[in-house]
Amino acid sequence: MGVMMMDVTTFYDNMASQYAYIFADWQASVRRQSGILKTLLVQHGIEPPATVLDCTCGIGNQAFGLALAGYAVNATDLSPRAIKEAQARIPAFDLAHPPQFAVADLLNPPDRPTTHDAVIAFDNAIAHFMDDDDLLRAIQTMILQAQTGSLIAISIRDYDAIIQNPPTVTPISIRGTVQPTYPTMT
Repeated sequence: MGVMMMDVTTFYDNMASQYAYIFADWQASVRRQSGILKTLLVQHGIEPPATVLDCTCGIGNQAFGLALAGYAVNATDLSPRAIKEAQARIPAFDLAHPPQFAVADLLNPPDRPTTHDAVIAFDNAIAHFMDDDDLLRAIQTMILQAQTGSLIAISIRDYDAIIQNPPTVTPISIRGTVQPTYPTMT
């Protein structure tokens, strides 16, 4: 594992227990994402109970959403603490088949890969691969875990555009004192 990935692992390990707090209501956000993700997958012919690998799952935002939509979900992340946090959140949802969480690094392909109907990497996780060779290896690992004809979906945020055109933020008032607030992802 390269130095960059070790730094990313440490970064996500350190924020795992606090990550849900960037959302106004984490569970509501997961439920909202459930419908969005199901629509995306169905548009590509992937209907529940198809198998999905969330290979950069963090604390499970999309993994839980997909499970709520009826998909069979395997979810991996390189952060052991994020996986532990995700596992601790399983009781928050009434799921007959919760996601199966495990630690895995896209730079180290599995010896015996399980293939899936869809493989996803959302919330800008792929942007952490700053080296072309690491990015290629990560994508090859994703392909290795996809069935022939599978969907591989990756989301990347354009932070340059956000910096050039920042979202409007309105400070909130608590007991008459104006407190700066930051946008939350809902």
